[in-house]
Amino acid sequence: MSERQGGPTALRAVPEQGAEGTPGEAGANGLTPPQRRGASRFISDVIAELGFLPRERVEAAVEEGKATGHAPEQVLVASGAITGDQLARAVAQRFGLHHVDLAVFNTDVAALNLIGASAARRLAAVPIGYDDAGHLIVAMADPSNVLALDDLKLMTGHEVQPVVASPDDISGLIGRMSRLDDAVAAAVEQGEEEIADITEIRESADDAPVIKLVNSIIAQAVEDGASDIHFEPEERDMRVRFRVDGVLRESTSIPRRMVAGTVSRVKIMADLDIAERRMPQDGRVSLAVEGHAIDLRIVTIEDPVEYQLEGVNQIQVSTRTGLTFAAGLRAILRHDPDVVMIGEIRDRETAEAAIQASLTGHLVLSTLHTNDAPSAITRLTEMGIEPFLTASAVCTIVAQRLVRQLCTYCKRRTMLSVSSLEKAGFSVAFDLEAYEPVGCSRCGGSGYKGRTGLYEVMTISDEIRDLTVERASADDIRKVAVSQGMRPLRADGFEKVKNGVTSIAEVARVT
Repeated sequence: MSERQGGPTALRAVPEQGAEGTPGEAGANGLTPPQRRGASRFISDVIAELGFLPRERVEAAVEEGKATGHAPEQVLVASGAITGDQLARAVAQRFGLHHVDLAVFNTDVAALNLIGASAARRLAAVPIGYDDAGHLIVAMADPSNVLALDDLKLMTGHEVQPVVASPDDISGLIGRMSRLDDAVAAAVEQGEEEIADITEIRESADDAPVIKLVNSIIAQAVEDGASDIHFEPEERDMRVRFRVDGVLRESTSIPRRMVAGTVSRVKIMADLDIAERRMPQDGRVSLAVEGHAIDLRIVTIEDPVEYQLEGVNQIQVSTRTGLTFAAGLRAILRHDPDVVMIGEIRDRETAEAAIQASLTGHLVLSTLHTNDAPSAITRLTEMGIEPFLTASAVCTIVAQRLVRQLCTYCKRRTMLSVSSLEKAGFSVAFDLEAYEPVGCSRCGGSGYKGRTGLYEVMTISDEIRDLTVERASADDIRKVAVSQGMRPLRADGFEKVKNGVTSIAEVARVT
């Protein structure tokens, strides 16, 4: 590594992004900011300043470096006096840059895929994400290599922001890029067109490229310390994600024509029925990965709904095949989700499953048919859910109503009198300047075009939890919620009337 005279004026510090800590301790996101910029001109001096070694030991390395022609910091690493990570922290401090611990940092796979493994190896640099300004964050051991930074800027089309990582961390990340990229490329190169026939799918699952691909993914997951592997088919390809230290990280993607063979290979490993595409399945398999015995539990969700949402794995219920809401939810929970969305809680069985999912640490989103937010609590009680479970599981309730928006081209300013507002159910002490519908060619003569929502958001406080356990009425819960800042549906509608978004008649119609 060469240190240029005059300081690192071409290098910027990464925005803080909430990273905290000392030079020897990574922040929660793996980034550690420098204590101060340009403290010393030489990295060897910074090593002593950070307390990694006594200054006498550093001075001895300087003398040894003069005799051998090596930089003193390299002498210290070679002798084991400091680690590669400590050197990286000293380099980051010297150049006023953030240090990144790649074992902690949540690498953005989209950024990682901007360059290939061979280019990353040649440049000794890896794109790992984006900062708040939209600059590409690049991990490198030598941030003074401005030629590599210029190449990355040209290759990616992004402004580049360097951060410093240890050479071992960078080599390890490049190695992971290379292994999975090679496995996917080999499978694609030898694979045929997309297949749909069951016989062809079974045969493709036994092809060497598909077997190697699945084995490579499993081996990489084991190396990364993953607890789960998620194979998530999407519209154009299949996303593969690993859960490492409780967080899902995108690993690679598999082209669409390889999806059927890959899924079938995983099913065959667990002795599952590859022809079954409706009911969830689960199985187990034991295998050896690099000499370690690994037990895998494989769980499937079959027959996703037709309307695909990117990043969301969906399941279609079917009472004809026995896949009910509750059975589907139990299958989903075996997939290690962070968030579960249930279309509607309509019976006790589904409500119990949703409550249990929430109590076991999942964020559960769902709908209930009630008049307002407080009524959702009493509705769950009516379904047979014990109030103490509702109080523990529910954190927020949002009630909504849709109203038509006034046409922006023809709406007309008007004055609403106190008496007319009272007839609509609003108790006010003054006339209100608002808008009313007129009708034109753009809105089809209705005076309205488009819709918007009225919302009532009730956060479950300790007092509301106590009322829930006591089986209080919805009215009692509402009074407390309003006193704690909840804005009722009609109040939200009234604000939208004052702002000219909708009419008083629309708010009265839906509330």
